[in-house]
Amino acid sequence: MTLIQRFLFGAFSYGLIELVWRGNTHISMAVCGGLGFCTLHFVGRHTRGLPPLVPAVGAAIIISVIELIGGVICNMLLGLEVWDYSDIPFNLLGQVCATYFCLWILLCGVILEIMKRKAIRVDC
Repeated sequence: MTLIQRFLFGAFSYGLIELVWRGNTHISMAVCGGLGFCTLHFVGRHTRGLPPLVPAVGAAIIISVIELIGGVICNMLLGLEVWDYSDIPFNLLGQVCATYFCLWILLCGVILEIMKRKAIRVDC
């Protein structure tokens, strides 16, 4: 899978997750999803041999930073109001929150395990 293919796979998959989870999505979420999947590929390649929780947390941190940057640009600077976590406890600027960070750890752990088992090739 090339870098572009990984990006497009992540963009499409995350957009689909957004549609199922929230009932709508935005092009900015596809960009975040593409970057996030590329992050998972990178983490999967460079953390082999570590306990599974370590790469899952590392990937969740990077993905949360991607979402924070995307949120600051789209929601705060451009005023697009794509998402707002202000009403969820332990949020940062209303763009990321602890609840979704914990969900990212779980999702990253599952995806990284699938990658490790070669269902999604990470060595390309």
